[in-house]
Amino acid sequence: MVKNIQWKLIIIYLLLILFAFQILGVFLTQSIENYYMDDFKQGVRSQAQLLSNFIARHLWEDSELDTIDQLVADFSQSFHMAEVYILDTEGVVISTSSGQERNLGSRVSGHEATRAVLGTPDEVIRANPETGVRNFFYASPVVYNNEQVGVTYVVSSLENTDYTLTTVKNFLLTGTLATVLLTVFLGFLVSKTISKPIEDITSKAEQMAKGNYRVKIDIKSEDEIGQLAKKFNNLASRLRHTIGELSSQKSKMEFILQNLTDGVLAFNKKGELIHKNPLADELLPDHSLSGVFESIGNFGKILNSKEISTQMIKQKDKALLLNFVPFKSEENQEPGIIVVINDITEREKLEDLRREFVANVSHELRTPLTSVKSYVEALQNGGLENKEISESFLQVIEDETERMVRLVKDLLMSSRLDFKKENWQWQSVGINSLMENTLSKVEVQRSSKNQQINYHPDSKLPTITGDWDKLQQVFINIISNSIKYTDPEGNIKINVDTTVNGILITIEDNGIGIPQNDLPRIFERFYRVDKARSRQMGGTGLGLAISKQIVEGHGGNISVQSKEGVGTKFKITLPIESDSKRGNRSE
Repeated sequence: MVKNIQWKLIIIYLLLILFAFQILGVFLTQSIENYYMDDFKQGVRSQAQLLSNFIARHLWEDSELDTIDQLVADFSQSFHMAEVYILDTEGVVISTSSGQERNLGSRVSGHEATRAVLGTPDEVIRANPETGVRNFFYASPVVYNNEQVGVTYVVSSLENTDYTLTTVKNFLLTGTLATVLLTVFLGFLVSKTISKPIEDITSKAEQMAKGNYRVKIDIKSEDEIGQLAKKFNNLASRLRHTIGELSSQKSKMEFILQNLTDGVLAFNKKGELIHKNPLADELLPDHSLSGVFESIGNFGKILNSKEISTQMIKQKDKALLLNFVPFKSEENQEPGIIVVINDITEREKLEDLRREFVANVSHELRTPLTSVKSYVEALQNGGLENKEISESFLQVIEDETERMVRLVKDLLMSSRLDFKKENWQWQSVGINSLMENTLSKVEVQRSSKNQQINYHPDSKLPTITGDWDKLQQVFINIISNSIKYTDPEGNIKINVDTTVNGILITIEDNGIGIPQNDLPRIFERFYRVDKARSRQMGGTGLGLAISKQIVEGHGGNISVQSKEGVGTKFKITLPIESDSKRGNRSE
């Protein structure tokens, strides 16, 4: 089956032309043939009738045959390619134009001759079985004085007429073929002007289907095809603009979803997952999706709800807040549920720390306040009368008050460091002088336990930029802790080395050590390994936390290594900065 519109048009044109020429050819051929045959027959009839008029009197008078033969010979010259016979009333040849005597006296048995003998003119066309040439046979009665005296019988060849008709038919056939060829050629050209733009539009449409919206059709006419091309170009332009906007919006949405700090899941009305962003995979892997549906509870109820519902779930070390948002798209699209996953692990940890911090502060203040209140009541109830007891009570009150003052100071300092409100006094600090000054301040504490602190100053150590008082607070805090938790006559080693990153200070003791489970939390506020013993020794539980804040405020780092029953090693790294950088670190 022909699928090409160009060939369809050509075939249609060809069939129309062939049909028109078929009708026209038949009509012309028939008309021409009728015209020639009628003209030919009329000529034969006229000549035959004229001959009959001339020979009628001679046949009536039984004139000499020579006279009749002469008349026949004379008239036969007007008949082209014809033989003329004169028959008597019995149908017997009495004269012939060919002069062949063998035909004289013979009876003509043709049907047309018989009818003419009976008085009725007749004619017929028959083909010669030997030559195939058609002949026109015409027989007409000869009447004189209303009496039939013979028959004029003419046999005329149609060879010339048939040749003329054949020539005309061949001419018509040749013209038809030439017209068909011209029609095919012109049809090809005409159809090309229609099919070529359509092919161009089809090709461009295929390119658009593949995503190329920058196609454009050349407009070469203002007809319907040209109008179609204009509409197509307008459609391509609008599609390009629309797709560009959609692509831009999609890219923005994808970028937003990919970079959201929350996980996003989307479910259709059947509960099937249709979208998720990367963070959702991290927060809620595929094998944990069942937990989402357990949290959803009644899926259909949430789907038909107009309100946002929330549910918190905990998985291993994560706390997740699930927000269920039902949505219904426009244009009768399917509804669904969007699940926004908030990772509230840190928030929960901070909340736990806040609660723990409040509890610790309350506990730390409650203990000394209870003691102060108890001793004050004892003094009020007669303790003042005994000087020795009252002095002892007042000393306890003073110690507990001093402990609360230290706690409040540490809390204020920790808070100022948190909110970057602490004033930093930046200056050049020599580590040797800083360490010697620090050791002099803990000398009484060290000597009371007869411990050894090994430190060898190095004159080659560079100076650093820092806050002298705060750095000294760090070292006093750590060295004091080493003295506290090291048995009498124990050893404490202090080493200071230069590294690629700055100065490394190591403080190592052979004390009781820290359990491995407590190491990750050693720098938390109010965290104590041995709470009872820490309070006995006067600690607030904030020293290491503040030390970490101060070291990090200097751009350094502090870490701890410890083994229970063996000892503890603190490492402090401080950067070396030039004078030009001191002013930039003031806060």
